[in-house]
Amino acid sequence: MKSLFFALLTFLVFASSCKSYYARQERAWSNIETMKNGALLVRLQTGEKKVSAMKKAGLNEKAKEAKAYQKNQNELITQAFVKHFDYCPVYFFYADKSEEIKNNNFGSLMNADLTKASNSDFSGSNWFLAEYGLTQDPLSEANDQKSVPGASKGVKSIVIKNQNFVQLERPFPYSGRVFNAGANDFNKAVRSIDNSLKEFEIQAQMKRQKRALKKKRKSLND
Repeated sequence: MKSLFFALLTFLVFASSCKSYYARQERAWSNIETMKNGALLVRLQTGEKKVSAMKKAGLNEKAKEAKAYQKNQNELITQAFVKHFDYCPVYFFYADKSEEIKNNNFGSLMNADLTKASNSDFSGSNWFLAEYGLTQDPLSEANDQKSVPGASKGVKSIVIKNQNFVQLERPFPYSGRVFNAGANDFNKAVRSIDNSLKEFEIQAQMKRQKRALKKKRKSLND
């Protein structure tokens, strides 16, 4: 009896795991189609809180250094996307405009040279977020893609997120690792993401065709 119980339990766990995997796969396939026909909005940090805190503490030189560092990092990120990303259109915005973007107000979007983007350049319906930061813990099915998981075990990366600013999930290629935050690191990370997106799109198309063919064969045999 016990062996039968554990066999049944194992089967149920396996079936649940398969169902969960197929659900994630379908979401990933849907996301890659949406991104292909949409845009990637890259969030750039301002560092203003850190700079303001330094100024209040009388660390004016340190504040200048921090501001210059953040400006340089933003330039490295924007240039990495200009040189190594062409999967879909890319726009940029500063982190202090995050709520506007979340509410589909795109007046603060910028081109790669950080000049204001024309409203006619972006429709605003299909977009994803990308930013430099820590990867998040895997999503659970319960949070409905809206709750932000923890990042305690995250690694520094360029990370792709949904419109709720929540990291996407595997099998979608949502990140490119950044080791030392230099020009080469950002270039490699962005290039890796661009290549992975293109490869994943091809894989998704092939698997969907294969799955559709399998269903068609099954229906013919029924």
